[in-house]
Amino acid sequence: MEWDESLRYNYPLNKDSIVFDIGGFEGTWAQGIYSKYLCHIFVFEPVKEFYDIIKSKLQENCEVQIYNYGLGTKNEMISISVNGMSTSILDKAENNKEQVEIKDVLPIISTFTSIDLMKINIEGAEYDLLDYIIGEGFQAKLVNIQIQFHNNVNGYENRRQRIRDELTKTHHLTYDYPYTWENWEINK
Repeated sequence: MEWDESLRYNYPLNKDSIVFDIGGFEGTWAQGIYSKYLCHIFVFEPVKEFYDIIKSKLQENCEVQIYNYGLGTKNEMISISVNGMSTSILDKAENNKEQVEIKDVLPIISTFTSIDLMKINIEGAEYDLLDYIIGEGFQAKLVNIQIQFHNNVNGYENRRQRIRDELTKTHHLTYDYPYTWENWEINK
């Protein structure tokens, strides 16, 4: 099946919806979601260069909040290799390194009754993040989870399958393009 990019923008959202963009990159997805729904968007992007691009695109929209930190399993400063769309904490290359701030996702999620859509594109760190969210039972707060799983992590196939098995307990798959994008919607 050929990938249909429009799936990433078609959700039952409205102006009151809460959307998290974890791994905002250059803000294109957040900009598209905002343009369509005028909803509340929280963009988390730890790389200063990308954060600045997002700010220049979206800072005029009062419903969009942009944070210059990433979300993870704990509060920490980490080294990240900045390499365009392949920017990752898992890249061991020594060039273009930047120290970035990561904050524990759970205290942030816990301030919301529910989050209508959480997009996760964090270049391999999604496995640890989702294991943590699911392990603490916070996936029940997420109405839709749009995930880009990556194959740059040891044991990625087994880890992805384990996460998917856990998500089937609370969510169902609405589309699945392996290692491109997939979406899980909460069971009603």
